Amino acid sequence: MKDNSLKKDGKATDTDNHSMTSMSRREVIIGGVKIGGGGPIVVQSMTNTDTRDVDATVAQIGRLERAGCEIVRVAVPDLEAAKALPRIKERISIPLVADVHFDHRLALASIAAGVDKLRLNPGNITDPKKISEVVRAAKKAGIPIRVGANSGSILRGTPGEKVAPSGIAKAMVEKVSEYLKFFEEEDFRDVVISLKASDVVETVKAYEMMAERCDYPFHIGVTACGPPSVGVVRSAMGLGHLLIKGIGDTIRVSLTGDPREEVRTAKRILQGLDLRRFGPTLISCPTCGRCRGDLISLVEEIEE
Repeated sequence: MKDNSLKKDGKATDTDNHSMTSMSRREVIIGGVKIGGGGPIVVQSMTNTDTRDVDATVAQIGRLERAGCEIVRVAVPDLEAAKALPRIKERISIPLVADVHFDHRLALASIAAGVDKLRLNPGNITDPKKISEVVRAAKKAGIPIRVGANSGSILRGTPGEKVAPSGIAKAMVEKVSEYLKFFEEEDFRDVVISLKASDVVETVKAYEMMAERCDYPFHIGVTACGPPSVGVVRSAMGLGHLLIKGIGDTIRVSLTGDPREEVRTAKRILQGLDLRRFGPTLISCPTCGRCRGDLISLVEEIEE
């Protein structure tokens, strides 16, 4: 087992077990945390607080970090939220990502605020001049950008170009490929890609198709999975398939509820595939008529 640990403040947080063949991906650094380049798969989540409420957002990020979150994303819906970013960043110790939709000026404000990475949606920021302006600003600031496509925005398409659900994988790949041209024209390579659909099969297809086209690292996830009771299963199916094939450099499980459960589930998926270790793995019998003890209570106690 190779020790290729994710390090923070010089300390290894766990051991990365390269038991599966990982596709070779370009390395991108987000606030000191490396993704890609054959390193450990990094766990991410996103706050569901109002970003303008600095105290609430900082408190939730603290809880997420204690749960094992290594990179956190916050929504930036308006300029007031962008102005809150420096006050949030100074009070947290994990990299901060600004999630921007529709208005490129919010992306520029987030970069000026000192975030560690920017997420742009190619489905709703489409003006070439505005995209290039953001890319140049990010390049000057030395921060990466995630080109984060999702099925919700791609399905809407452009007027007269409604995308059928069965074609969402191809549509996302084509949209992201077109978007990347603006980055490459500016010689900007600090890019992370995500192609998330709520459909597990279309999500897997999209990542597999895109993996053949580029060497940028992938942020993987199945979007809008619903509450944990169903979302955990859908995420495990999609992410497990991709990770077994060596696709994925950073991971988010999208669940409706407390984002700490996203982090816990992501860690369970990675440990279940023997890709990272966060603690002991509990192995227990499902029980049957031969069981003569209260194994279920015992296992629940040990798990707790």
